[in-house]
Amino acid sequence: MERQRVEHDIYRPVSKGSLTEEVVSQIQDSILANELRPGDQLPSQRELAAYLGVSATVVREALKTLVERGLLETRAGIGTFVSSLTPQIIAHSLSLHFQLGKVSFDHLYEVRNTLDVEIAGLAAVRAKAAEIAKMKEALQRMDNNLDNPEKYINADFDFHLVLAHSTQNPIFPVLTLALLDLLQENRAYVFRHAPEDYRKIGQAAHYAILGCVERGDSDGARNAMREHLRQSESYSHLHDVVSGISAQDDGLHP
Repeated sequence: MERQRVEHDIYRPVSKGSLTEEVVSQIQDSILANELRPGDQLPSQRELAAYLGVSATVVREALKTLVERGLLETRAGIGTFVSSLTPQIIAHSLSLHFQLGKVSFDHLYEVRNTLDVEIAGLAAVRAKAAEIAKMKEALQRMDNNLDNPEKYINADFDFHLVLAHSTQNPIFPVLTLALLDLLQENRAYVFRHAPEDYRKIGQAAHYAILGCVERGDSDGARNAMREHLRQSESYSHLHDVVSGISAQDDGLHP
């Protein structure tokens, strides 16, 4: 049974960064925090624009992104609703285990080495032209934002999510979104503290994956993804290293 439309109190005026990305983040965070639940109807675009203090165009683009990520669904003539198939339960469970020390970055990358590699292989034989176009657009955004952590990471997020959708298996995007959400903080640290060529190496790997997908080369796509994850994993502990150095500087560690 569907809940009533959610009160507007959870929507806060947006005032910094890219407006569309801020709106996306705010609604996505509300879903992951269970403030917005499966079946909840969002206010109209005009109402959201008023609550958030942004234009209707910004709201429209943000909702489009969230629909593409599988978090929202539109119903013709009715409105926009939180999708019943969301990663929030998986993400919450993983986050709890992570906080309790039961899950490590090594565990996460081991899962990605199975999940993402197979996603790439399946995408190579199932991806549609529109999905390939979206992946190219995401790579272009990454190229244009090599010095902007937030925009680069969001575009990288979208690339991997569209790749997962390209399998035509609705479970893969849910799992991918949950894992990427959990890795967001680590990825931001890596972006800021890894060597300058880190992003260029990552981009080369992304283009290699996409090239294999376009050619329908499933084995090549799996190998390209495997190499990409190997590169990413080599930097995955940088967050801990940097945090450790900061702690020592603060006198928190001997």
